[in-house]
Amino acid sequence: MATGKTSKGKVIHHMIEQQTMKMSSSISETFINNSNRLKGFPQGIINDTLHLSKGGIRDMWDDFYKVVLPRLKSGKLTDSQFIDTLIHFSKHTDDFIENTLKNVNIASSQAEIQAAMNLWKQQNKTSQAILEALKSIKP
Repeated sequence: MATGKTSKGKVIHHMIEQQTMKMSSSISETFINNSNRLKGFPQGIINDTLHLSKGGIRDMWDDFYKVVLPRLKSGKLTDSQFIDTLIHFSKHTDDFIENTLKNVNIASSQAEIQAAMNLWKQQNKTSQAILEALKSIKP
């Protein structure tokens, strides 16, 4: 299932990115497309800002990969541990989404959406969430 528009005016967001299937052979489409790991975003400015823009979810995952992928590639993380970190970190991004969506609406401007995103990020550091995801793995 590709990220895309639905008939209900929403864009499907995968809580754990589809590209992770290329990072680990242990990650399947079934895992990625589990209904518990899919979320609908309103089409338009909310999706464009929260989902895809600089400062949004895209940046969070890029920061996560910079720290975690070298550990996976060097063998310091097993595939199973990598999956555990993905699940743990996806909760951070989900909290970001939920909190931002509570504070904006379909008529919000890009500046209002950015302000809601920035407020949450001031209180919830991505770097800390990455460390917590790494600490959460089982040996």
